[in-house]
Amino acid sequence: MKKRFVPSYYGKDVHQKLRRLTQGTRGVEEYYQEMETLMLKGGVDESADATMARFQAGLSRDIQDRIEMYEYEDIFELLHKSILIEQQLKRKNPTKGSYGNNYKPSTTKEEKPFVKTKEELKGYQQDDKGKPTTTRSRDVKCFKCHGIGHYANEFYDKVCSLVIDGGSCTNVASEALVEKLGLKTGKHPRPYLLQWLNEQGELKVTEQVMIPITIGRYQDEIVCDVLPMDSSHILLGRPWQYDKRAIHDGFTNRHSFTHRDKKIVLAPLSPQEVHHDQVQLKLRRKEDKDKVPASQTKGILLTAKSSDMRKAVHLDQSMLLFVFKGALLTSSDIAPELPSGFEFVIQDYGDMFPEENPAGLPPIRGIEHQIDLVPGASLPNKPAYRTNPDETKELQRQVDGLMEKGYIRESMSPCAVPVLLGIKVDEEKVKAIKEWPIPTSVSEVRSFHGLAGFYRRFVRDFSTIAAPLTEVIKKNRL
Repeated sequence: MKKRFVPSYYGKDVHQKLRRLTQGTRGVEEYYQEMETLMLKGGVDESADATMARFQAGLSRDIQDRIEMYEYEDIFELLHKSILIEQQLKRKNPTKGSYGNNYKPSTTKEEKPFVKTKEELKGYQQDDKGKPTTTRSRDVKCFKCHGIGHYANEFYDKVCSLVIDGGSCTNVASEALVEKLGLKTGKHPRPYLLQWLNEQGELKVTEQVMIPITIGRYQDEIVCDVLPMDSSHILLGRPWQYDKRAIHDGFTNRHSFTHRDKKIVLAPLSPQEVHHDQVQLKLRRKEDKDKVPASQTKGILLTAKSSDMRKAVHLDQSMLLFVFKGALLTSSDIAPELPSGFEFVIQDYGDMFPEENPAGLPPIRGIEHQIDLVPGASLPNKPAYRTNPDETKELQRQVDGLMEKGYIRESMSPCAVPVLLGIKVDEEKVKAIKEWPIPTSVSEVRSFHGLAGFYRRFVRDFSTIAAPLTEVIKKNRL
């Protein structure tokens, strides 16, 4: 029956249609039904991830760009989010979007527009009777993040990098993030020292900040310690994992937990996305470093920002403060007053401006010496050091005597001084051995044998040569 009514090229044709299938001018629902029909006809059996990737690749570009911002578990959740985005595009651009320029939405008089007017966005509204009516925040829903309690124009679309580190003992927010967003910080209830994993050493944690974050469906506010950090903007450590009872899957690198009775799964970025994120962070740090606000150029601290000063204070580093001060020509002996900003710095860092010199520095002398160097001039005193005349005469006398006796000789090297050249042979010792009288008793033989024993390491086969002497000094030999 199949061979009679189904042509041989039918399966191949179905797979080609499925491969080339895109949304086009159809709606998301029609596009999904067409894809599901072709998969059933072709008998396609694939994983859920492959089906979601196939469906997402065929969506229109506008929907694809927005659906990437959301997190979904299965194909049905992906379909529902795509339909919601499609409806948003209809309301925002009724004559554009994925339906072409000829699309005209059909509306009736009873329908009300989804986007509220400016008057409705206010907290209070005036009705016909003049009675104010409040807009409840629980009835307001953002169409960007689908969160409740704020409108789309109040959506905080500041993108930042976030790292989840199970080895960190605290939640950290970078100082650059806090300064960039203008977040309000508070004093840390229990300041402590933190050993940071870089060349900065120990840092003193004195401030905290409340960071509101949104990752897909997950919305939360996290208390973080404020510290200088370059690897990312936010670091969630063990405190966050403990509070959320987060479970880390080491194979997929995903963190799952329950938040407000909803299961949340945080998926990691791909290596390419991580590399791109790090490159962007470096570029932004370089741009921020090159841009110097005009307010800083008018201040007193010309070589460092306030964040650099705080970092140096935390690390107990030495600082050098330069102050640009114009000259004031006056006949009065009264010194002009210091600027108020400079007095404020001196009061805060009074230990850096002591009245007396710190310990270890030489005292201030009454006469300051100055050496005028002349280019090309020869040095007047070539020797590295001098001795007094008496010591020089005694050394010269001893050297001349040793040279006359032949113990030392003058070195011809231009970079050397008279030295003892190696081990010299003592002629007196050689003469004493040669002129040693012939021993006539055992005691004399033993004395000579003891003297010869000192030179056994310089004479080859000394034991063989001295064997007759050993036999002689034995008992009952003489």
